[in-house]
Amino acid sequence: MWAIVAQPDQMGEGTSQVAHYDGRSWKLVPTPKIVGAYGEGPKLVAVSARSSREVLVAGTLEMDVNGEAKAHPIVLRWDGKAWRRFDGPGKHGGVASILPDGKGGFWTTLGAGLGCPVYHVTGGRWLPTPLPKVKGKWVAARDLFTIPGSPSLWSTGLTEWGAYPATNGLILKYSR
Repeated sequence: MWAIVAQPDQMGEGTSQVAHYDGRSWKLVPTPKIVGAYGEGPKLVAVSARSSREVLVAGTLEMDVNGEAKAHPIVLRWDGKAWRRFDGPGKHGGVASILPDGKGGFWTTLGAGLGCPVYHVTGGRWLPTPLPKVKGKWVAARDLFTIPGSPSLWSTGLTEWGAYPATNGLILKYSR
């Protein structure tokens, strides 16, 4: 079992760490030292593990863009020995949800606001996956999941219209 552990500092912010439970005890699994804007590390919020040698953790890294901190998605993949870093496109904020695709890549939702997109990351490339259009509304994908035996990717989501957030809940299906 894997988890994200928050280590708050004196300001209540702090850093994120990754922990693994081996059936007997929890142990922290050190991640690479990553420094973003203002000397802060990534804020990890999502974890998905297929095994102790295939683990994805993801979140947000604030990057300095022309003197201003901007949220960028960051994903770390654990292979049982080392972490590999994947930096995503910076226009949608951090990662909200992540799920391995079973073929060496992964699916992720980005952002926390309107129009949260889904990306399929394969071969190191972040490929946007179009969401359905709903006239006059923004569509946002949130948590990703699969159903055993199904080739489809599913997501909970919502539509937002005007000043009325979360106007309608959605369940989205992407046939891969």
